[in-house]
Amino acid sequence: MDFKTQMTLDAQNVFMNQNEFAESINWNGKFISAVVTDEGEGQSDGETFDSTRAGVSVEIKSVLIVSDDIERPRLHKEYKFNNEKWIVSRVKGEGVMLNIQIYREKS
Repeated sequence: MDFKTQMTLDAQNVFMNQNEFAESINWNGKFISAVVTDEGEGQSDGETFDSTRAGVSVEIKSVLIVSDDIERPRLHKEYKFNNEKWIVSRVKGEGVMLNIQIYREKS
């Protein structure tokens, strides 16, 4: 077993353990384990979030997943997170884990 395979297994069995840190989510119709962090609220600043919606109140979350579980999300594209529309504002990580920041307008 190579190092990357071992790291992926460790990530799935430790960080993505639903009895410890993770929860089951639905990402674009696929059920996966993820660590979801509520980052609170903010306002679209015209750069990080939709540039055409500056000043709009947004709800922000971070979703930590094993990178092999989904195709790498594209910035500023809409995805379904738990059957609700969210937009990707940041994707960090190149190895085993991806940290995806998503937002949606507050209603």
